[in-house]
Amino acid sequence: MLKGLISGLLMLVSLISVAQDVPENMATQKALVTLLQQGGYNIYIRHAATSTEVMDHRPVVLSDCKGQRNLSVKGRQDAAALGQAFTRLDIRVGQVLTSPFCRCKDTAQLAFGRFDIEQRLLFSFGLNKEQRIQASRYLATELARTPEAGTNTVLVSHSANLDGAAGVWPVIEGGVYIFRPQPEGAVEYLGMIPPVLWPTL
Repeated sequence: MLKGLISGLLMLVSLISVAQDVPENMATQKALVTLLQQGGYNIYIRHAATSTEVMDHRPVVLSDCKGQRNLSVKGRQDAAALGQAFTRLDIRVGQVLTSPFCRCKDTAQLAFGRFDIEQRLLFSFGLNKEQRIQASRYLATELARTPEAGTNTVLVSHSANLDGAAGVWPVIEGGVYIFRPQPEGAVEYLGMIPPVLWPTL
């Protein structure tokens, strides 16, 4: 039992490291901003910081925000600050797709003022095995899709979804994870910018 617990903890540490560490040859976060200013990237945002005063009711009623874990005051501030930074830095955004959960819709609305709901970005923890596979395939395809010229595509969703699609666990709420489409449906993960840095970039 102890051996299994240790193994599980090591796996968790490994997942966290994937999301937090930047490879030695990775561009700096300022360089990532420069890339985003050119357009052509897919941006995955884990919803902004949430409050634990109310947790998701089961089953979740997507039309009832009162029965869901929602953005905290900090989360709302972070989402608004993200949108302000994108405007200030002239990072152009095309399509904005979001999970139907209220914390994701609110993140997108506060940051970009608009969004389209995509059911396949639904929190994958609540899905069965086949649904999780389909959701991962969808997200992997979207991360590899080339955005409209001069713009970046934004997808706002949850932690487990990105892990299933790209092997990256987004530990930080409000973290901006940047992907570059590659030929033949491949995708390259470039790095992450945490919400605390956007006001200073």
